[in-house]
Amino acid sequence: MNDDTGRFLISSVGQFGGYIYLCKFGVPRPIEAYEIPKDYRITFMQFSNFGEILIIGFDNGEVRLYLVEHMKNFLTIK
Repeated sequence: MNDDTGRFLISSVGQFGGYIYLCKFGVPRPIEAYEIPKDYRITFMQFSNFGEILIIGFDNGEVRLYLVEHMKNFLTIK
């Protein structure tokens, strides 16, 4: 994340696929999980210049824009 909290985002394939996990260094399990379609693979992840928006691109060409403070809500561009 674009802050000093020690939080970071990670995604996976296989058994733990289908989610973007919000984790924190020193914490053994994810703090929160945000669902994505299980068969989508993330190919791009970038914060906006001011860190308020997270941009995620998928292998099918879909792009999602997430407000960092409200990650459950997003805008999808196909």
